[in-house]
Amino acid sequence: MDTTVAWRVLRSPELLSLIFCCMDKANNAACAIVCRAWLNPSLNELWRCIHGPLILLKLLAPMHKTDDSCGTSRWLFSRFVLPSDWLRFEFYAWRIRRLNYCEPDGPPIIDASVFAEVARTRPTITLLPHLQHLAWHTKNLNQAILFMHPNLTGLVARIDEPFVAAEGFMEARCFLIEAAVRLPRLTLLDIRASFSVVHVQNALVNLLCGARQLKKVVLPRYWLSSAVISALAPSPCLEVLQWEYIDQGQGDAANVHTFEISACDRPFPALVDLSLEVNIQDAIEFMESSSFPRHLKMFYVRSLRLVPPSDVQRFFTLCSTISHNLTHIYLDLHTNTLEVVPESHYISLATFEPVLSCPTITHLTLTFNAPLSITDADVETFASRWPSMVALYLNDEPLWLETPGLTLAALLSLTEHCPKLEELGLYVDATKPPPSLSVPTPFAQLRILDFGTSPIEDENTVAIFLSRICPFPSSTPLQVVAGVALDPVLQDAIDSEKAHEIEHRSEGWSRVKTYLPMLLTLRAEERSRVSELEKELEDFRSGPQPLQLSPSESPVVSTQPAHLCG
Repeated sequence: MDTTVAWRVLRSPELLSLIFCCMDKANNAACAIVCRAWLNPSLNELWRCIHGPLILLKLLAPMHKTDDSCGTSRWLFSRFVLPSDWLRFEFYAWRIRRLNYCEPDGPPIIDASVFAEVARTRPTITLLPHLQHLAWHTKNLNQAILFMHPNLTGLVARIDEPFVAAEGFMEARCFLIEAAVRLPRLTLLDIRASFSVVHVQNALVNLLCGARQLKKVVLPRYWLSSAVISALAPSPCLEVLQWEYIDQGQGDAANVHTFEISACDRPFPALVDLSLEVNIQDAIEFMESSSFPRHLKMFYVRSLRLVPPSDVQRFFTLCSTISHNLTHIYLDLHTNTLEVVPESHYISLATFEPVLSCPTITHLTLTFNAPLSITDADVETFASRWPSMVALYLNDEPLWLETPGLTLAALLSLTEHCPKLEELGLYVDATKPPPSLSVPTPFAQLRILDFGTSPIEDENTVAIFLSRICPFPSSTPLQVVAGVALDPVLQDAIDSEKAHEIEHRSEGWSRVKTYLPMLLTLRAEERSRVSELEKELEDFRSGPQPLQLSPSESPVVSTQPAHLCG
């Protein structure tokens, strides 16, 4: 390529942006000093996402660390901020798209006087005009308001309980009120807190009613009350509404004991992913009402109380008839207490019958305190009715450690009927000898094999069996998982004897996990050698081929007697 053409191509801002976004910060910093044409594209990538406002504040004026009267180290401005300081700040400020600030647990922290000085001297209301995503995990929520502006689309905020409770949660309510006024184009709202939603419910509902461009809302556990969900029902763009266990926080379960959604025109017109924690009877009434979203693809329900199989069957019946787009069903029947499950409440194949006829289901997860009352033959029914299943978890983590009705033989029907299966979780009795296999059909795409709290004795035999049905080693290795992943309430309810037994079983499956990769590699090499030998044998059986010669190369055969040939 001509050097002039190459140089012209490498001066294209669009092309440079594509190149620099694939580079790390060190290389982008080096590119920034190559030439003037590369300066802005490389700086745009360097400043696109920053972690904490300290690097920004140091652009305004020199800063130093000092200890307050309590001995806490804090960052302070060494002088007042001058109008000329803002010119340097603005050169970098317009490049920032994401600001993530997680205040450190220990010192040094940024003193409140620094943010007050910024608010006093700023030349314009909007500090970061192109900021799109703001994540603020500090004790002082008011500081985040400095960085809000009408074009901000993503807000992640952790509301710290000890700090806001001292003020009667006034700061938390003020923060949500300010967000409602300043963020009309919000598309993502993610709130993390550990107190009851009633303290901020009115302010939160006001924010949700005003942010009509919301696409995703993630709230703490027990924050999806009737008032909150009713406020979101008319949202025309809302696609995801969920609560989370990990790092999201937890409110008061009493706020979701009653569940009733206010009627509105065209509720949840765009919702495809919904997570609820309610009584299963309330979930059924919601599904039967006109307020239930008709385009739902992913539905997660966690029941607050122990439910009979008839209610579970009714839930599955509604799942199979209400939404024709439903592909993911997650039904968590673990209650918050380890209450005894009567045999009349055990779940069998008949409970699943309504959803077996739903061809769109590709992901199904069911958890329960007691093992499922199903057999290897029932799993074959599952597999034959769901050939398109991608992820199937049939209560692999029961907390009542009774003898499973399934054995390792249940895996064979899944290898035969479910070629697309990527994730599988079963509670099996791995203490029984695995079935003998002549020519097994291995899983084609399996990535996760979860045995939960399944009992196991002979890890070597189990690992050898799994090596015959698991896929060959690839770029995405198979993960063998065991143990339980429970919320803290249930973890505290497990007695020490049961916890010890679960840990003992997990250790056995951990050894299987250690052996399996080596066995899979050996199996792959063995099958490769067998394939080569079969090919050689086929060539040998076909016999030698006759030699084909051209007419010019054909031997001349003499017709004279041999004694005359001289």
